[in-house]
Amino acid sequence: MRAPLICLRRMNTRSRLAVSVVVILATLAACGDQGESKQPKSGSPVSAASTSVATTPAEGASARRVPPRPRRTGPYRFVRPPLVIVDQDGPTIGAPHAYIRLNRSLPGSSINRVKATVTVNGYAGGARTTSFSGVSRCYEQIADLVPETVMVGDNVRVALSVTGRPRGTASVTVTVKGAVPSTATDDGYQAPYLRALGCRLPEP
Repeated sequence: MRAPLICLRRMNTRSRLAVSVVVILATLAACGDQGESKQPKSGSPVSAASTSVATTPAEGASARRVPPRPRRTGPYRFVRPPLVIVDQDGPTIGAPHAYIRLNRSLPGSSINRVKATVTVNGYAGGARTTSFSGVSRCYEQIADLVPETVMVGDNVRVALSVTGRPRGTASVTVTVKGAVPSTATDDGYQAPYLRALGCRLPEP
């Protein structure tokens, strides 16, 4: 170890500076080699933990079927959710009756000439959508052409399509209700349902 020190002492200032530069460069090169050895090589597999994406509980859980919200175009809307009534007393299940109350009257010149159609699950009835004498903005549709059996407790889609002026549509999902016994409807079988919708009935 004495010889290198003696040689270094005998060197002039310029030679000493050159030796110092060489030593520093060699030290930096050695540190760079150690840093590169710690980095993953290109093409090597990456752990799943580093690439996992956080998901919200709603995304991870299976989506539940939620009834669609009310939809409408034009000036018409349901003041209250429509009533779909089925007479399910006994082995025979009657055709669903749909009752609606709107924020405005439908176009039409008479009770059975309303220029609109009400459907249940996309199907209407053989009869037209009907208004009631002395009752404004409330209507009935007997959906006797619905192909599948509609029972109490089912969720159905009630849709209104107005063909007169002004045109418009409205739709909403409701739950089918059971019919009121006929003995309780002395002023007409539709009266309890119209009252439930808030329709103003004429005095008897």
